[in-house]
Amino acid sequence: MKFSIIIFMSSLLVCACNTSKNVTNEKNEEENNHKDKVINSSDEHPEADSSNTSPSDSSDLVITFSSRGEGINGNAVETLNSFIDEFESQYDVSIEFNIYNWGREGEKDYCFNLENLNSKIKGSFIAESKGLLEEKNLVTITENRICSKK
Repeated sequence: MKFSIIIFMSSLLVCACNTSKNVTNEKNEEENNHKDKVINSSDEHPEADSSNTSPSDSSDLVITFSSRGEGINGNAVETLNSFIDEFESQYDVSIEFNIYNWGREGEKDYCFNLENLNSKIKGSFIAESKGLLEEKNLVTITENRICSKK
């Protein structure tokens, strides 16, 4: 009887080991298949292709919200959105911009076209934007740059 129990337990162990190997192999195979299906999954900022652009594609101001593994600076985004609303109300203007998402953690570019503003108001908008955001973590501000449209 003891011998039968030992053989039975041994066969269970062998089966359990084979099953876990199969599950592990299936998981690895599934992950490898997923990697093959991901297209253009770079976490880096997409650079604009300047070969097919004209000077009119350039944005007067580009504010980039990037990430280092924990998402973007949400407070800085809220600050910018509030500032845009307040600025439009204060100067009775409409700020033209597009938001381009480019990362897996919420990374995005705010691309501003300020051609509809006179030079004084345009200068104020750029200067105030920089004053609000240039010291914020994970925020980059550039002027007169082609905005990536990915």
